Amino acid sequence: EISPGVLGVGSVRLHKERKMIAFPAVFNMNAGIVEYLLVANFGKTHESVLRTDVDPYQIHVAMLLLGAQGAGTNAFPTEPDQPLPGDRLTIETTWTTDGQEHRRRGEELVHNRITRTPLSPGPWIYNGSILVDGAFIAQLDGSIVSVIADPNALVNNPRPGHEDDELWMVRSTGLPAIETPVMVTFQLLETGVRSRSMPAR
Repeated sequence: EISPGVLGVGSVRLHKERKMIAFPAVFNMNAGIVEYLLVANFGKTHESVLRTDVDPYQIHVAMLLLGAQGAGTNAFPTEPDQPLPGDRLTIETTWTTDGQEHRRRGEELVHNRITRTPLSPGPWIYNGSILVDGAFIAQLDGSIVSVIADPNALVNNPRPGHEDDELWMVRSTGLPAIETPVMVTFQLLETGVRSRSMPAR
């Protein structure tokens, strides 16, 4: 316990009453095609907007303590238009430049390279990665929040177009310099649901 109602799992802070976790990261890219919103430092950093030195298993432990479902229980559908299984959550990022605080939803950091519009507002899906022969794959791959369909990641994008690994780009407008510290917040909305259909934008 870090303070009343706040638990610590490594660098992750868990606010149980608010169904929320928060942890530090940095901006990793400000241009180009991406497949991930967030990866660990040892993950696919060449295609991720953000990166963190927090281990995926620490994030997963904190999410389990909030009531999210465990790895291996959320099998991905075989067809891309079928809804993803898991728990609905929101993602928010907060950073400071020149003494001014900036706050953006996770979907505002990525846009469709064809329509030039950001991901539509709404929840992401916490699927919790998978277990293979007892190995927690998110911890091996470093995949935390994926914009494309990736069962190895902890969190996935449920919007149409997530099957296309060349569709999404960093939405560079208004973003700070690479290496700028950012606080990432996951807030659990509901558990054990399948994602609803959402517009791709």
